[in-house]
Amino acid sequence: MVIGDCAQEIEKEIIHFFTQYKGDFYTVFPDVLSGKKDKFDLEEPDDFTVWKDLLEDLAELFIVSIILVNMDIWLDITAYVIGASWAPLP
Repeated sequence: MVIGDCAQEIEKEIIHFFTQYKGDFYTVFPDVLSGKKDKFDLEEPDDFTVWKDLLEDLAELFIVSIILVNMDIWLDITAYVIGASWAPLP
């Protein structure tokens, strides 16, 4: 599974929570995020944890994709500068 496929699956799950709770994570759980309320006092504490983890996973995938794109650009520039060919050796 490539990064884009993983991101799409995570986005689907995030949209499910958004629809279920009729709002975004930060609007739905402000008291838990501020520390005024414990997540275990929620009706579904697992939803808080899973939704938070999904958002973190999506952010990590975004960062990884940026790094990979920048790495690819760097390799292209390096190949141009040194005149190297990135074709596989026979």
